[in-house]
Amino acid sequence: MVALRFTSLFLICTSLSALATKFPYKVTPPKGTSTLPSLTAWAQTHLTAVVAAPSADAANAAFDAFLADNVTITFDDMPVSRANYVAMRAAHGFPHTTVVYNQALEVPTVANSSQAGIVSLFFTATIGSQVAVASMDLVIKQDTSLPGGPGCDRRRVYSITQVQ
Repeated sequence: MVALRFTSLFLICTSLSALATKFPYKVTPPKGTSTLPSLTAWAQTHLTAVVAAPSADAANAAFDAFLADNVTITFDDMPVSRANYVAMRAAHGFPHTTVVYNQALEVPTVANSSQAGIVSLFFTATIGSQVAVASMDLVIKQDTSLPGGPGCDRRRVYSITQVQ
């Protein structure tokens, strides 16, 4: 197993508000409920979309649905700008990718709520023939700069601490 230092796996965001306004992440809750997916399910779905994006356009759209414009990113104890984080992901190209979540921990800001909180993910990503094992702590909040409404999920990551 080759441990690959991706200064990019999850990557990297670009102009979040531009795409987020154009393509807000929509959630269709089960009929008769207004329940959002859990913070962990939301984080895993969005991270997988970023990591496994088949093209630059898909990666940019996935980043915009995942990261806040003013996200704070620490990658292997070094601060990284949103633009550089996105560029790190793009630098790997778009080979076949799989992500396996080994463990997750979720701490909602308000008990029994999926609106905001902290999620820690431990996962293995295989990008082409390279393997990366990583942990990521995410602070997820509601992005009030995005349009709201029924079925619109305004959760975004405001802080990432990633170690690979």
